[in-house]
Amino acid sequence: MPHPRIAVVTGGSRGIGRQVCRELARRGTYVIVHAPAPDEAHAAVAGLIRDGADPGLLRAASADFRRLDDVFSLAGHLERRHGRIDLLVNNAGTLVPAGLTGDGIDANLQINYVAPYALTRLLAPALNTAAGRIVTLADAVHRDGRLDLDEPGRGAGRPVEAYAGAQLALVLFTRMLARTAERRVTAVAVHPGIVDTGSFTAVHGAGGLPVADGAAHVLRAADPDTDVVDGGYYEGILAADPAPQARDDTAARRLWSATARLLGWDYTAARIPPVRAGVSAASTSVIPASTARINVFPRVTDGEHRQDMNSFSVSSGWVR
Repeated sequence: MPHPRIAVVTGGSRGIGRQVCRELARRGTYVIVHAPAPDEAHAAVAGLIRDGADPGLLRAASADFRRLDDVFSLAGHLERRHGRIDLLVNNAGTLVPAGLTGDGIDANLQINYVAPYALTRLLAPALNTAAGRIVTLADAVHRDGRLDLDEPGRGAGRPVEAYAGAQLALVLFTRMLARTAERRVTAVAVHPGIVDTGSFTAVHGAGGLPVADGAAHVLRAADPDTDVVDGGYYEGILAADPAPQARDDTAARRLWSATARLLGWDYTAARIPPVRAGVSAASTSVIPASTARINVFPRVTDGEHRQDMNSFSVSSGWVR
């Protein structure tokens, strides 16, 4: 009997992410449910099981996106353990007070853009193996976003401005994925609508679509039987033109390279080393000191999966 598809859903403990996890599991997909804290991830899995999900199709995983070492450890563990990932849903996101993370990056930019960028690129080998799909949630507020393309870790001032800049960065990142990833991988950005969840309410105000409606838009984009425009931007189920600044290939290329430099990676190389030696205090961290490298999507140029309830936890933290 063939193995089920494998999906990683970040921010899977509540809101849109939780609904996406529930429906994917109902369809027979093996779902890795990410949350920032171990207890939250376990509670999410337990809740999904109470709702009727098959325990054999769920696994908890945690990493705090405010700590890049957590992201590297999680990515390395998943890539090593599964070997292939059919679907990555970059759903995690939130609006936080102004300030810098321990990595010296604007907190809203790191949580909402830099961490998903790093996770996606580090999971590239597993996604390529499966001819996978990457679905990244990107708020329509990206149209108001401003971004320093050469220093993407620098915030734009107020938290909501940094959040909007991060959303713009996600659309540009998705555009570049379609131009640099192997052809077996498809990437799309999706604005699920103004949904009644924490981060959307914080940015757009109270009210909005039911969570199930927003999740349905994400699930449609995630369905391998759905034809999508690689690198495209969707609002709901419809392909849409993003902001003019999000359609600039030169800007997308600059941002891609600058983010790699921010992470300490050689952006001209086809293989990415760890940002620092000693990636995490966790014993399960898998990017050893100076020599280990993880294959990632090719450089920018011109032009035995086990079904169990084991979890991988790195640290704790906040989710869309």
